[in-house]
Amino acid sequence: MINEVLEHHGVGYEIRPPRLELRGSAPPLVTVPERPPTLAERSVELLQESLRRSEDLLLASRGREAVQESLWLLETVATAFRGLETGTETVEGRYFNQIAQELRRGNPGTTLNRVLEWMTALHGFLSSPTGGGVRHGLFTIPNILFHKKHS
Repeated sequence: MINEVLEHHGVGYEIRPPRLELRGSAPPLVTVPERPPTLAERSVELLQESLRRSEDLLLASRGREAVQESLWLLETVATAFRGLETGTETVEGRYFNQIAQELRRGNPGTTLNRVLEWMTALHGFLSSPTGGGVRHGLFTIPNILFHKKHS
């Protein structure tokens, strides 16, 4: 009787004691969604998208926008460290320079410290009106990028 009720209502299962089995090729009643990407996977995806966009903009001779994309990426990545324990303190800064400074202070003499030093220098150049000038509506690429030095 139960199998007749299941069939009458289009339920794709039938009872074959002691098992409940899928009837024919009927789809399962419960669909299992795909696993959503992890935060780390999504972060890598965003990082790659931003780098690709920056490269595409450079190829399209849109240097200012490419540099803005890189600056955005530096600032976004840095804010991911907010709340991180460094061993001696917690990163509490809200902005790139604050976060980088706190991370450097918590990791002296490490590769991270050196990379953050470079990132801070790049960020400073990109933000400076006399450097990249991205924040100030200017954009000039130093001549060194376009001219070879002749010895």
